Amino acid sequence: MIPRLALAAALCLLATHPALGQSKVYGNGAASCGLFVAAAQASTAGNKTVDSYMMWLAGYASMASAQTGVDYFNGTTTKAMQDWLEAYCLEHPQLAFDQAALQLMVVLKGHQGS
Repeated sequence: MIPRLALAAALCLLATHPALGQSKVYGNGAASCGLFVAAAQASTAGNKTVDSYMMWLAGYASMASAQTGVDYFNGTTTKAMQDWLEAYCLEHPQLAFDQAALQLMVVLKGHQGS
């Protein structure tokens, strides 16, 4: 589970940073977690739609890394991140995928020792 302090810090950053608070989310980030879960589950039958979500996440993490200098994906795998997102999104199906991605980034940053 995400430490409450780290979550509070991330939410505070979003609430106080004008550019982030007013930003527009494009692509898979704007889709619901429920749609992500459906795509992840369909991948077991060979449907590759989930790949577009994971590519969106890679772009999101690249942007965040460029701004923070943190290598968010260091020490993890795409499968581990997809599994984490699927579990999180199962609990929060109405949440937008970009918000689930943000929570994952908080967890990944915590694993970097920063």
